[in-house]
Amino acid sequence: MTENAAESTGEELAFTVDTHLLRELGSLLVGRDSTALVELIKNAYDADATSVIIHGEDLNNRGSIIVRDDGHGMTYDDFANKFLRIAGRSKEIGDRRSPEYERKYTGAKGIGRLAAHKLGSKLTLESSPTSDPTDLPASGVSAKIDWESLDANEASIEQAKDIRAIRTYTRPGAPHGTLLTINRLHSAWTPRQLGSFLAEVRSTRPDPALHEGLGTSVLPGALLMPSIAIADTGPADPGFHLDLSGDFAGSESQWPTLLAHLNWVVEVDAREAHEVRYRISPTATTVAKFPQAAARDFTWTRKAQGPRFAARVFIRGGMGANAPGLPTLLDRFAREASGIRVFYEGFRVLPYGSARNDWLGLEEAASRRQALDHLDEFGDELPPAAGDERTYQARNANHYGAVFLHDEASAGLQMVVNREGFLPNEQFEAVVEIMRRGLNLGVRVRAALGIDASLDRKKKKEEERRKTVEAALAQIQPTEDTPPAAPAQTPHERLAAILSAGRDAAADLRNTPSTAVPTQSTLLIEAALEEARSAVDRTRDEQSQLRVLASLGTQVGAFVHEVNGLLGQARVVRDSIDRLLNEGTEPQGNIGRWRSVSRAQNELVAALERQAVYLSDSIGAEARRRRVRMNPRNAWATATRLLGDAASRRGVALSAELPANLKLRPMFPAELNVIFTNLLSNAIKAAAKGDDSAERRIEVTATPTERGVSVVMENTGERVDLAEGERWFRPFESSTSEVDAALGQGLGLGLPLTRRIVEEYGGTISFVEPTPGMASAVEFVIPNQ
Repeated sequence: MTENAAESTGEELAFTVDTHLLRELGSLLVGRDSTALVELIKNAYDADATSVIIHGEDLNNRGSIIVRDDGHGMTYDDFANKFLRIAGRSKEIGDRRSPEYERKYTGAKGIGRLAAHKLGSKLTLESSPTSDPTDLPASGVSAKIDWESLDANEASIEQAKDIRAIRTYTRPGAPHGTLLTINRLHSAWTPRQLGSFLAEVRSTRPDPALHEGLGTSVLPGALLMPSIAIADTGPADPGFHLDLSGDFAGSESQWPTLLAHLNWVVEVDAREAHEVRYRISPTATTVAKFPQAAARDFTWTRKAQGPRFAARVFIRGGMGANAPGLPTLLDRFAREASGIRVFYEGFRVLPYGSARNDWLGLEEAASRRQALDHLDEFGDELPPAAGDERTYQARNANHYGAVFLHDEASAGLQMVVNREGFLPNEQFEAVVEIMRRGLNLGVRVRAALGIDASLDRKKKKEEERRKTVEAALAQIQPTEDTPPAAPAQTPHERLAAILSAGRDAAADLRNTPSTAVPTQSTLLIEAALEEARSAVDRTRDEQSQLRVLASLGTQVGAFVHEVNGLLGQARVVRDSIDRLLNEGTEPQGNIGRWRSVSRAQNELVAALERQAVYLSDSIGAEARRRRVRMNPRNAWATATRLLGDAASRRGVALSAELPANLKLRPMFPAELNVIFTNLLSNAIKAAAKGDDSAERRIEVTATPTERGVSVVMENTGERVDLAEGERWFRPFESSTSEVDAALGQGLGLGLPLTRRIVEEYGGTISFVEPTPGMASAVEFVIPNQ
């Protein structure tokens, strides 16, 4: 038989699809719960809805999620022929726009409706279509889909009859729209999961500050783009509003307050095919501090056509890359809102702009102090940098911005199937390059102003003040009746001595004719006043730290009690499991499972014991009741009990040379524990970043000196530039963003607080040159008296 004959006589067959595909496309294809919900929100947008309400109910008990919109709804036939048709082509016909408001469709794969499968096991749908007031009632639909029942059905999708739907009727002029109720959620939502979910859903649509006009109280100059179209729609589109209610209800946006703390605006206008325009503008806050700051414009010609888009980015940090701390509540919102996000037709594309997503390489550039690229092309337009411009590079958390992409202007950009990000092709790299060029221009403009020179001036002024004080104190000649005072060791003792000398000098002036004012007394008064002013400034700078610590401190006592309670319960469970295993009454097949549970329970008990012992050692009554002379060994033992497992998991070896007979001056045990714990936590994080092929270790040594006791902690991880060592002692400077169960997340307060404790005893702490084979080292010295 010939090939052609076989073709003409053979049977005609067709692909069949198992119902299991619904789970693959819905529950498994969509990576996050928030992405699934956003897909449902997009469906409402594509249906010409002006508002959509997301309501959460009893989420911690696997309750329900309700999505209600006022779109044009579905008829029974729409539901049967379009909604139930997987990967349908209805949105690919014609101009791909919604019928009423001419919105560019945000859905393209025809599988967004299956996102409900990701969230829960049952879906109830009620839809009322738009009806003509003069026409007969429109036929809507009410349907129920049990995803678990469908998945359990081994028939093909066409043969499975597990979806129940009935016709409903909408009277002319009655409300229209769609109501989705998702029941039997796949898991109970913890408060932490809910918080993360809400942060992503709230960022689904951009805040107006990122695309609308800004008042002169925020930006004294003009914007390059007074407004940015975030979506491609028709002229009659009234907009789209998202409301969260029930368990999803959250606090009001704090963007208006946050704007007052932002320092620069970078605008990128890449809406033309060839020319890209940039404007770097100082905010009103920056101009008030640095009147010489002004907006700068730049243009760049693309070498090849690519996606056309617009972007606006705010930068927090007027002194180079540094940014002052924010009030606690605002700081929480600022961390949630930070990052440069990508929006496609007005909807956010995850994961760009998330806490640990460095899609523009800003975190790496700031950490490694990389040289700026893509700037030579601007020639004479580019101002010269005043100093090392690399120190002006800000981290991701200091940026608040949005990149707005449109479907028709983004030829070549391809979104991945799970709707989380774009394929990293040449077109996407073009977007990255254009954005990095604009942000690097912002770095250069800030560096050209030499704003960080104010830091140098501050250091010089502080040095001059210190010399003035020392010179004035050196002129104090003790009388025969007044022996020389012992040298002041702590900042408070030093300030008291200077103010006392100033008071005596003022008394001398009262008893001295005005024509013979002694120079020594004048210097002492000036020095005393300057020292007092400096102390007030330092106190003011510490208030933000103290507020954070005070709010946490009020909960510590209750937390210790709770940890001890949990430890007791965990021990009871452990002992019960051990008795069960020893009785031998369990079936042999279950013994292995119970042993696994027993091992996990033993690990839980050990972890709680470590925390309980550390808390007792560090904040118990004995730890802060009286000062005692301690051997550093005791504090090292406390720190390693808490963090030893964290070091072991990272392959970091710990060693210490702490002489048994070495004693420090009297200190509160809690203070020394905090010093060692903070330094060890930082060292573990640093050592873990070292070369995987090299040995990772931390070494601690303590030696007596003429001045007191020197303790050095070294590690083999990332090297710290000694020229920038002081940076890490500033509040809220942190090199880590990841969260670890034992080490926590870097807040930038550990080293400042450690320095505060050390200096209270007249000591010093700083980064020092490490010994051969080590990468970085921190030394603190506690004087003998």
